[in-house]
Amino acid sequence: MHRGLQHTVRTSTAVITAVICGAVLPAGLASAQDDAASAHVSEAVQNLSALDAERVRTANRALELQDIIRQEVSICIDPSTGLLSADARLWVETSSDHIRLLLDDSLTAVAVTDSRGDDLQHRRTGKVLVVRAADGAEFPPEVKLAYRGTLESGDGAWVNSDVVVLGPGFHWYPVSDARDPARLRVEASYPAGYSSVVSGTLAGMVPSTTGQSGCSEGDLWEIPTPVTGATILVGHLESSLTVIGDVFFGYHRQSFDTGDQSADSAWENSPSSVPQELIDLLRFLENCFGPYPYEWLSVVRLPAGQGRPTTALAAPGMVVVWDGTGQGAPSSMPLSRVVSGLSHSWWTFATDPGRLVSQSLATQAEAEWLEATGDEDGAFTLRGLRRAQFMRAMRDSGRGIALHECLGPAASADDRVCSGKGSAVFRILKSIVGDGAYCAALRTISSEHSGEPVGIGELVEALEEEHGSDLDWFFYEWVFRSDLPSYAIEYGTTPTDDGAYMVRGVVRQEGEPFRTPVPLTIDLGGWSYEETVSITSAHQPFAFRTDEEPLEVIVDGGDLIPSIDRKELAAMHAGLGAQAASSEEWSVAVDEFGAAAALEPRNTTYVHAYAVALVRHGRLADGLAAMDVVVGLDARNTGIRMEAAGLYLRSGNAAEALKHLDVYVAAAPDDPVGLVARARALVELDRVDEAERGLERARELIATGSTGVNLDEPLLLATGRIHEVRGDTSAAIRAYEAALAANPVSDEARRRIRALSFPVAE
Repeated sequence: MHRGLQHTVRTSTAVITAVICGAVLPAGLASAQDDAASAHVSEAVQNLSALDAERVRTANRALELQDIIRQEVSICIDPSTGLLSADARLWVETSSDHIRLLLDDSLTAVAVTDSRGDDLQHRRTGKVLVVRAADGAEFPPEVKLAYRGTLESGDGAWVNSDVVVLGPGFHWYPVSDARDPARLRVEASYPAGYSSVVSGTLAGMVPSTTGQSGCSEGDLWEIPTPVTGATILVGHLESSLTVIGDVFFGYHRQSFDTGDQSADSAWENSPSSVPQELIDLLRFLENCFGPYPYEWLSVVRLPAGQGRPTTALAAPGMVVVWDGTGQGAPSSMPLSRVVSGLSHSWWTFATDPGRLVSQSLATQAEAEWLEATGDEDGAFTLRGLRRAQFMRAMRDSGRGIALHECLGPAASADDRVCSGKGSAVFRILKSIVGDGAYCAALRTISSEHSGEPVGIGELVEALEEEHGSDLDWFFYEWVFRSDLPSYAIEYGTTPTDDGAYMVRGVVRQEGEPFRTPVPLTIDLGGWSYEETVSITSAHQPFAFRTDEEPLEVIVDGGDLIPSIDRKELAAMHAGLGAQAASSEEWSVAVDEFGAAAALEPRNTTYVHAYAVALVRHGRLADGLAAMDVVVGLDARNTGIRMEAAGLYLRSGNAAEALKHLDVYVAAAPDDPVGLVARARALVELDRVDEAERGLERARELIATGSTGVNLDEPLLLATGRIHEVRGDTSAAIRAYEAALAANPVSDEARRRIRALSFPVAE
């Protein structure tokens, strides 16, 4: 960010240039254009509300066809063997003759019956189990399903002899393939010495008396809040409980034998009460993000092991987190991952499953917690990681991505964009509306829509109501637009009579400007502060007074606004060009490398790649022009000189080729490659004797073994051209035939033999 810039005079100017990835519109829009732009923004946001309404209608249609009212699961899990056996009962309302259930494909449906025990037709495709009524019969209101399986880690499951964790993504019990929250009762059984935890409940509520398949102990669970997916954990656990407001806070951790002296033995010596950090975290999140939507919250803490998940596992009412190796004490619990899982639980299961809301708010909550605990470096690193993720996603996809593509269960956007650009958008939004309005809106959403789908349009309405102003423009820019802003700043400083300084300048954007206010970081050397510039045009003037002369004025030095500069955009296009070139899609490669070269015209790599792509696409003249630019950027690069000479020889311009070859030979006089190439150019210019001397010198160098390059073909081709120019056709044909023997696919040798053998046809 040019932090080392020094001003040596009282009036100075710094210019930072950039480009915008998007549609180009003229600056200084007239009032009629402003009205049209406002209408366009309003229409876009109205379309967003229409999308919300359509998602609700789609969800309602799915529920009308199939609604699971209640589920009961009796499950036996044996961590020592990794075996699972279960029976499930589902109470169903449906207007169809079938229902569709999700059950993990590692679990086998043994029997599917109605309440009387009559078999129901069922068909399995991957995780989807379709259950049908008998031909002509109504679908029964109750379905029983027996299923079994051997458990392995992966895809939402974590399995070893000490603990089994089955997350909602594993589908360890049959759930509707539509978003259909249902009440859940779980009878969990397991061998002696183990205990269990289920989402939204606390271990040890009511003992089970059934037991099956060697599972001699168990718990009976009743999840009071309807959920769309739950987590079950069976292991050696010890637990404690704290009540915070209306939330029962269960804290569980893996217990150990009394003789365990491992690095995790610190757990043995620490109290089993809920760590204060977790209590503080829950209160912090409830303060801004609203009441926790579940009566029970279970946090389970397990020691790290080889192959453990890299992030916490979240479900409604539960967060499972793996400690770092040797970090057993409560004070070293990885709270950044706990808050990530906890906030993810909050929004994934209490709002629209669209990833814009669920992932973006979860990431924002995690960064806010880090800042609240004083870990500003951690928050900065997290935001930088998210930005890098969505920038890579843009590069990989070859286009910008609008955040509304992250919405809905059929969201098509890359997860990296949804969690990266989306979390940055919520951070910007908070800076615009203020902490109070931001938190009040989220609390409203959480309390009024807990457990129900919430569209982004309803979030807009809640924020506008709390902020007291229209935010259509903001959601148009950051939800609908697929590009990112890029800023250029020009400024100057002038001393005032009282010893202060006036800073005047302009923030420029190309094309349709983003109206988001832009922070300017004023770097005064030992410290810095921010001034915010409201944006109303593509060329926005600003002026402010400062007591000291700034070392530098930086656009968005705190990286609040996702933006893209010229270098990043060029790298993105170059990467896409390389992909196209590897597939020999040369028209695409020309476009992408051309864009990179236009953005970074002094980058030799980009311009050279553009030149090569042009030639491979058949545009030799354009390729030569681009290669001349490369030579001008790196005149001492002899490899580039040789490549340019070859292109000029192909085009018939031996004089230009010789200029490059003279430079090459002067730099490497004993390189026979350069001497042979130079001889080829000389003979085309009728300097035959000089060409012969060059070839003779090349043969002497080759004879000494000073080069490992096979030059038989180019030597013979050059010799043939000398014979041609001197009128000795027979000798020329013999030379070309020898060149063809040296390289049977030599197109040039074949062309010259044909031209000399059939001169009339030529």
